Amino acid sequence: MVQMQLGIAKHSIGSRRWTDKVVPAATLGSRPCLFLTIPQIKRLIRPKDKVMSEPGSILNTDGQKKGFPAFDVAVVIILFWLLALVVFVQFFTRYVLNDSIGWTEEIARYLLVAVTFAGSAVAVRRNTHISVEFFYRYLPLSGARGMARFVDLLRIGLLAVMTGLCIQLAGNTRQMMTSIDVPKAWLYGFIAACFGLMTIYSVIVAWRHHKTGKADVAPDIPAGLDE
Repeated sequence: MVQMQLGIAKHSIGSRRWTDKVVPAATLGSRPCLFLTIPQIKRLIRPKDKVMSEPGSILNTDGQKKGFPAFDVAVVIILFWLLALVVFVQFFTRYVLNDSIGWTEEIARYLLVAVTFAGSAVAVRRNTHISVEFFYRYLPLSGARGMARFVDLLRIGLLAVMTGLCIQLAGNTRQMMTSIDVPKAWLYGFIAACFGLMTIYSVIVAWRHHKTGKADVAPDIPAGLDE
């Protein structure tokens, strides 16, 4: 028979030490177990909890992320480092070699646009976009849930409209980029794809809000899609 008793756990981190922490320690039959440290107790009680600062991430028992980042996150990382490389080349050639490469400034602008919209898709998936929570504090629970559903539907409609407009813009654009021989429609097509991905993510987030009965628009763990 498993019994529970109180014990004294000592835990130290670096130069900081805590003593006389009363924590539960289990005994199995007549053989008492060793006192558990605070991190071990937390892992036993909540072995599958997620970190609040990183919605959608899955951690192992040591607090480290498992596996590779999601595909959309990987795209953002690649685009960001390409942008950093192009900006560095532009800075080096302009201020060190005094002979700037012409295409770096334009490509840096386009990469910045791409990083922005790809990152927005990640934020929609994680439900971490900026939101206004003021009115939810003064509404009853049913009214707050109704407003949250209305916000979800409004977001889906807005992103769907923006997807359609960007597709039309990409199809009607015949202009080439100034510094390199690449159609600007490619950039608009990428933006349209990001808006389409945001629309899909918004539908999934809205459905999860409906299933869990969410009553505000604040970022939350259940609404984020796992990476």
